[in-house]
Amino acid sequence: MSVFEAVFLKVDGLNETEIEFRSLSAVLLDEASDEAMKMVAPKEANFIKILAGGHMVCKIGIDL
Repeated sequence: MSVFEAVFLKVDGLNETEIEFRSLSAVLLDEASDEAMKMVAPKEANFIKILAGGHMVCKIGIDL
């Protein structure tokens, strides 16, 4: 079982700034992605990075 986290990012060109970490309750990657997309993102965030066990498993762009 993986422990998922969502990391809200501000990406500007090649620069990536981590804004906020949040724990997710999902047990599967698809569920973790859905859960993260339903969260209210910090104002500056334009991407969400999903971590499983501390390793990035996907990155999702946020519609602005």
